[in-house]
Amino acid sequence: MYRSWQMYFLNSGMGSSDFAGCDDKSGRVVWFDSRLSDPDVKRVLGDRFKPFLIISRSSVRIRSQMGICDSCHSGCCRSFAVPISGADIHQFTQYQNKNFWDFACRWEDSEGLISRNLAPHFFFEDAPDVPFVICLKHIPSVSFPGTTKCRFLMECLPDEDHPKGLGRCSIYHSRPHTCRSFPAKLNDDSELAILYEIPTNGRNGEPAYDLCPRQWTPADLDPNETIQSLVVAKYEMTFFKKIAVIWNQNPGPWNSFPEFINIIYANRISSGQVGNSSQDQSPDDSESLSNAA
Repeated sequence: MYRSWQMYFLNSGMGSSDFAGCDDKSGRVVWFDSRLSDPDVKRVLGDRFKPFLIISRSSVRIRSQMGICDSCHSGCCRSFAVPISGADIHQFTQYQNKNFWDFACRWEDSEGLISRNLAPHFFFEDAPDVPFVICLKHIPSVSFPGTTKCRFLMECLPDEDHPKGLGRCSIYHSRPHTCRSFPAKLNDDSELAILYEIPTNGRNGEPAYDLCPRQWTPADLDPNETIQSLVVAKYEMTFFKKIAVIWNQNPGPWNSFPEFINIIYANRISSGQVGNSSQDQSPDDSESLSNAA
């Protein structure tokens, strides 16, 4: 039954009010008639169907002319090791019921190419001399065999309109702060966002790792949301560096890291003042954090 419904959706010649989704197994882009309700679609296609655009087909055409990401295969989600903060980890594990081992990994970073002086290095009992950055896990790509992608990236295979396929983030509204910050950084005064110059390819020259079709411009981003995202990302990574100092004083095993993070981040709110009440003192001083851990 599923295949017949899939072919109906693909070949029905639907109009501008249709909705798009991606079939997990086939990787095909599927358009749905707006007359079908969400329960109808879910009943027919079940868990194999994941909607990734709750907008109309005509809107997709308009946005693809305006939005740099809308028709993209998500090369950035394939090319880069994405550092995550303890706040990201705590959000995923405690509020979204995600298993740490399903989304997180430790990425060796002896040359500092992943941390870039922003994300902290952690050391672990089994490799005490090796610096690691905590990142989102990569898994094999279906669209581009032999390559990898972020484990949260949903893929749709190439078609006539999208030669490299489409990619959509399955956790977009709760994505890590690093992802929210792309492709900008704060200036030295933390008052302006500076756009990065994006290379044409992120890794090895493979087509899967091709990046943005053009350079970003200020018009591509919301100025207020961008600054706010960058400020929060900087704060959380600064806090995470303090956590790393505590952990690295006596590195434990990798399998105890999630519990350590949970203890720290579950105790970020105090019912009373901690330490000096001076406004000049950071509320997340290392002594207080050590006591929490």
